[in-house]
Amino acid sequence: MKAQVTKLTESELLESYPIKSIVNGWYYRTIETSNNAWLLEGSDCWGRKVSLQGDDPDTLIQKANQQATELNG
Repeated sequence: MKAQVTKLTESELLESYPIKSIVNGWYYRTIETSNNAWLLEGSDCWGRKVSLQGDDPDTLIQKANQQATELNG
């Protein structure tokens, strides 16, 4: 049996993911986990997630945008 998913509002997402993506409905956060090592996490209003690690947060955002676009279909 599938669990029912509650759609989050933009304000709810911005509390945890303060970076608004250029991809409609997606929001990100970046965390420097150690010196020059970054974790990017993203979510949309339906709880779908993307997560990437690397040494350049701008590159991570570009890659996350590509993944989010694919998920939006």
